[in-house]
Amino acid sequence: MSYSPVLTIACRTAGEPRWSEWLQLSDTVSASRTIAMSVTVDQSGKLNESWSVGPRSRMLVRDGADGIRRLISADRLLLSWRFGLLSGRGKAEFDLAGVEEAVGRIATTCNTKLP
Repeated sequence: MSYSPVLTIACRTAGEPRWSEWLQLSDTVSASRTIAMSVTVDQSGKLNESWSVGPRSRMLVRDGADGIRRLISADRLLLSWRFGLLSGRGKAEFDLAGVEEAVGRIATTCNTKLP
């Protein structure tokens, strides 16, 4: 049985709407607060970002509408990170077909505009 990381796009409505991305992992990362994430959208250059480490160190989280905005018109997303100092790298590639429609539905539910 193989496992692939799961990317979730969310909008929280407590107060002003807040967008975020979550990457659910099967293995834990050794970082306790943040982790360096390499992000490539389509064929653009690689961006280095800091993502928060979530519950039980099996979830990586990035808040902000800018992260969602870049996905709306994209076709592919490649994420890469290190599990720990002496551990290997993790990698996830996502086909973003239909993401604009999905984010539009989330925005409607969240009573906000597309990011």
